[in-house]
Amino acid sequence: MAAASVTPSQPSTPPQGATSKATITAQPLISQTTQTIAMGGLRRGYLLLRPVGSTQRLPLVVLLHGRGLTPTAMVALSGLSPLVADGHAILAVPAGLDRSWNAGAGCCGTAGRSRPDDPAFVRGVVAAVLHGEPVDAHRVYLVGYSNGGKLALRMACEDPSAFAGVATYGAVPLVPCARGRAVSVLLAAGTADQVLPYDGALLARPPLMSMAAAVALWRERDGCPVRPATTRRVGPAEIMIWRECRDRAAVAAVTYHDVPHSWPAPPRVPAAASAATVIWSFFAGLPDVPAPPNPPAATVARSATGPA
Repeated sequence: MAAASVTPSQPSTPPQGATSKATITAQPLISQTTQTIAMGGLRRGYLLLRPVGSTQRLPLVVLLHGRGLTPTAMVALSGLSPLVADGHAILAVPAGLDRSWNAGAGCCGTAGRSRPDDPAFVRGVVAAVLHGEPVDAHRVYLVGYSNGGKLALRMACEDPSAFAGVATYGAVPLVPCARGRAVSVLLAAGTADQVLPYDGALLARPPLMSMAAAVALWRERDGCPVRPATTRRVGPAEIMIWRECRDRAAVAAVTYHDVPHSWPAPPRVPAAASAATVIWSFFAGLPDVPAPPNPPAATVARSATGPA
């Protein structure tokens, strides 16, 4: 799959009132709907963004927001919606309980205290989208930011065959990760991060390992070579990728020098170094993985109203 360039500032719809030379009103490039699924006796929601008029099977990117953010805010922050507008992917953005996720070890917020089965919820969202949309089941990816990144890493440990690749910014694993099928993972963090210190915070609750320790954990778990296959610098982003790991997996470490906990996007970083561009480039270079068994179709309620 060829890498697509992601430009976070690109609008997902034409300017209001724009018309073609034939005076036909331009149509939106993205269909955005709010949907819900039944989960644990509750109805939980997610945003679904898909290209208008596309019928080909596309990759699915599941995006987990940071604590305190809504799905709508995370879409705007992430810079991933141009992938949908350009017909490269479908985007699903689940909503955490009280804008938080149960990432394990008591993290974080309301979800960390009440401990909903958030991995099951995310898997239910994937099942619903696979059931209702033209998705390439070999290319389902998980992206998480901060609290959402910690949940993404938890899921990569607990169910490594569920995703073709996982990418996080501002997150490290909080729970033990048993050795199992290797899963391709990209871990990114900023050296000026004061929320998730780059060098770790072992006295925090829960304890936070350093970025270097998190990368070493995944390299060891996935059986990667000692030396990275590629190392390059794009603006403030130093990118190292280990390939030829077990099960054709890859591990990437992205260090954003002098960048804080905020999601890396223009104008703070160049577009070529944005988290959206770096993550999609990593996913595009991964091999397809075997599709998971057909999950039972989730109960889905569709709404044409706006964001969750």
